[in-house]
Order: sequence, then structure tokens, then C-alpha cells
Amino acid sequence: MSINPGSRIVTCTYGTGERAGSIEIAVMPLDLRELLEAVPQDAPDDDTPSP
Repeated sequence: MSINPGSRIVTCTYGTGERAGSIEIAVMPLDLRELLEAVPQDAPDDDTPSP
């Protein structure tokens, strides 16, 4: 397997408790918006710093 050097590694988490997990995928920068629109979003973490 190879990853395009221009891609970004994105970690997606899913589930809760014992059924929770995560998966890392390589996404090209121009495809990131489409990925974010396709994946359900949780509320942001309280400890995530604001820009």
C-alpha cells in the first residue's frame, strides 16, 4: 500500500464504550470538504482550543 505524499491523514472515531474505535484514512486536501460533509459530526470537545 502507498499513500500519496500530498494527502492528509484523518482519524475518524466511531461508537461509544466497548464498541468505540477509530480509523485513519489518507485524504487529498481537495477531497477533505467532501469527506466532512459525508461523515456525521459530533459536538466539539469542551477541551478543544478555539482558533
